[in-house]
Amino acid sequence: PNYQFILENGITGSLAKIKKYKAVYAEDAQKLSFLKGVETVCNGLLAYSDICADAHEKAAAGCSDPLRRAELQKLSDICRKVPRKPAESFYEALQSLIFCFQFLPDSVGTIDRTLLPYYERDIASGVITREAAMSLMGEIFVHLSNHDPVGTVNADRTAQCHFAIGGYLENGEDGFNPLSKLIVEA
Repeated sequence: PNYQFILENGITGSLAKIKKYKAVYAEDAQKLSFLKGVETVCNGLLAYSDICADAHEKAAAGCSDPLRRAELQKLSDICRKVPRKPAESFYEALQSLIFCFQFLPDSVGTIDRTLLPYYERDIASGVITREAAMSLMGEIFVHLSNHDPVGTVNADRTAQCHFAIGGYLENGEDGFNPLSKLIVEA
């Protein structure tokens, strides 16, 4: 998937795009079938995020530890927002990325470039510390590297790489950035 598009527009943006192209390709059965399939996946992803939000809310209601209850309620609120709507924070961007990865467990691409605006904005505003961002990235990497679908040629191995960092930008400049460095450290 185009993670940057999803983070910037949410799944609702993807559904709007699908609706537009269903009208454009109304006479092309093959393209319509593809678009309907993608639409089904998008709606499934939204239903799954609602299920997760409900589960976190229920867990929060039954939690006696106020700190953990607040954490669980925050997760519930985030699951109700992303990936449905655009991500506005580093935490939301990570959550959105993981939701989408679960539905299409392939590469998340150059994760440092995709997440950089969210990271920089939250660092600059004091919403997150570098250490907290590194901890979250560590959790993301555990999730990504442990995803080996049963039945694939590599199912007996772990730690496949589902992301890339650095590289060259389209204009030929070095793509290694402050988040790339944090990722290497994580």
